[in-house]
Amino acid sequence: WPPRRPPPRSPRCRSRAALCGDLSRRVRLLAPLLDDPSASASPPLANALRTARDLLHSVHHGSKIYQAMRGRDSLLREFAAVNERIQAALDDLPYNDFDMPEEVQEQVALVHSQFKRAATRAEPADAQLTRDLA
Repeated sequence: WPPRRPPPRSPRCRSRAALCGDLSRRVRLLAPLLDDPSASASPPLANALRTARDLLHSVHHGSKIYQAMRGRDSLLREFAAVNERIQAALDDLPYNDFDMPEEVQEQVALVHSQFKRAATRAEPADAQLTRDLA
């Protein structure tokens, strides 16, 4: 009768998809910044974005069995490390001084603040619980 719906995804799958989606969206929003020669010549930013690309590639195309064996906390730590690297690179980059439209500067500032917020929320819940119980 009605078409069958696929089974709901597990919370772990949704979490991985959300992490990938958030990171890829933020990196895509930084693309206009990379049109500026000063920004594209920044080795810390280039290295951080390369690390983000490699992480996203390994999550999408890597072995799901290997990822499951490593555990969710390991994946969370990897995403947190990439977020921190990009945030640190943006902290050191004087993008407000670049010759680019005001809209692009506002967009980069917004993404920068999102990376800062992501760094404060990156601690796994189990680590928070352990710290609270100590």
